[in-house]
Amino acid sequence: MTLFEIKQSLILNSIYPIDRLHLEKYGGIFREVTIMHDNECRIDFLCKENKINNEGEISFYFKFGSFDEMLESIENYTGKKISEWKRYFADVGIYYGEIPEWEIIPDWDLFKKDFCGGKIEFPKNYSEFIIRDFYWQALYSGELSYDSSESDIEAYFRKIRENT
Repeated sequence: MTLFEIKQSLILNSIYPIDRLHLEKYGGIFREVTIMHDNECRIDFLCKENKINNEGEISFYFKFGSFDEMLESIENYTGKKISEWKRYFADVGIYYGEIPEWEIIPDWDLFKKDFCGGKIEFPKNYSEFIIRDFYWQALYSGELSYDSSESDIEAYFRKIRENT
């Protein structure tokens, strides 16, 4: 892939998925990196079943001061130069490749625990970090924990509803 191809694609499309990695530590969870307009990238964590059903993934958004800063940060984050990036499409067989059946079960509990413990890596040098999901915002801020009970989670969402 070239810088010209990326810029051309962003003119025609609002998003451009460029990297996908199976995170074996978390079973069937994948990380996908997508470049977006306005010097923004999205990091999705998802599993094969959730992508097929189009639900259940978590997305984090990062804004950068410039397009070049974004590209450099993504290169460092993925460990791949722009010339190694690939354009990914939504065909499930191509999208995920072959995964042994035992690896398909995602370990979201371990992922949440590592997220709460600051062990999930993200791009660096961003100007803004955005979490659009209330539950994951609460995990990030420490208002909820990876092992919060259902009643704690319900109380948290009740509080949000009361404040809106």
